[in-house]
Amino acid sequence: PCQPSSFPPPASARPPGFSSQRGGAQGRPALFFPVFADGAGGVDLVRPPRADNNARRMASARDVTLAQPAAPASPRMPARTRPLRSTLVAWRHLDAALLVLLVLAIAALDQLWVALETRPPHWDKARHLTNALVYRDLFASGDLWGAIVDYHTYPPLVYWLADAFYAVFRTNDEWAPILSQSVFLAVLVFATYGLGRRLWGRGTGLLAALLVATSPMLASLFKDFMLDAPLTAMTALALYLLVRSQELARRGASIALGVACGLGMLTKWSFGLYLAFPVVVAVLHGARQAAKERSLRRVANVALALGAAALVALPCTWP
Repeated sequence: PCQPSSFPPPASARPPGFSSQRGGAQGRPALFFPVFADGAGGVDLVRPPRADNNARRMASARDVTLAQPAAPASPRMPARTRPLRSTLVAWRHLDAALLVLLVLAIAALDQLWVALETRPPHWDKARHLTNALVYRDLFASGDLWGAIVDYHTYPPLVYWLADAFYAVFRTNDEWAPILSQSVFLAVLVFATYGLGRRLWGRGTGLLAALLVATSPMLASLFKDFMLDAPLTAMTALALYLLVRSQELARRGASIALGVACGLGMLTKWSFGLYLAFPVVVAVLHGARQAAKERSLRRVANVALALGAAALVALPCTWP
C-alpha cells in the first residue's frame, strides 16, 4: 500500500500527461485519475465518467466511417422498364414460354445441322429412315391395319410421327423426320421441368430442363433420327406422371401413366426396363396404404393403368 504523503508525486516525477484533474495536463481526458482515501493510506483508481468514454467511442467511429471509401451505388433499372419486368415476373405462363423458346432454339439448331451436313446417314440412322418410309408407303396404300401390326424390329411410334411430318410438309427430305424429333424434345423438356418443380421447386425445374436439353449426348441424338432420345423423353414423361399420381392414388394421373407406358413400349422395347423398378415400388407403397385405408381405390387405379397400357401397346407389340 502507498502512503498518503507520497501522493500526489512532485511535478518533476510526474510522467508526461499525468494529472489528478479531469482533462489531463495537455487537455486530453486522463484514462485514470487518483482519489486519496482518508486515513487508510491506500489509493483508489476510479474510471472517468461514462459520458467521456461514449464520446471517445463516437468520435472514433466517426473517424473510421469518414476514412472508408463510399460504397458504389447499385445500378437501378430505368423507370420505363420496371413495369415490363414486373409484368414478366408476375406472368403465370413465363416458365412455359421459356421452355418453348428453348425447344424452338434447339430445333432450329438441329435444322441448321441438317442443312450443313453433307455426309450420308450412318447405319442406324439410315435403317430408321428406311423403316419410316416403309410405314409411309403402308399408310399411303390405305393398309392402316398393316401399318399398325407390321413390326420392323423396332416399335413403330417414332416412325408414325415421322410419317405425319412427311404428310404435313409433303416432302421426302431428311429434315422432316429430324423435325419430328422436336416433339419428343418438347416432351422431355416439359416432363423434366415438371419433375423438378414438383419435387424441389420452380428454379430446380427450370435448371433441370435446361441441362437435359443441352446435354451433349441428347443434343447429338436429337439431331439424328434415332430412337434413344424419344425413349428418354417417354421415360421422363412416365416418371413425372408416376410422381403426379401420388402412388397411384389419383385416378386421372394413373390412367395417364398407363397411356404413357403404352406409348413408351411403342417407342422402344427397352422402355419397360427403366420403369419396372419405380412402378413396382409405387404399387407396393400404394397397396400398403390401401390396406391401411381399407379402400380399393388404389387397386382400381392400378387396374385402370394396366388396362390403358395394354390397350395402347398390345396391338403393335403382341407376337
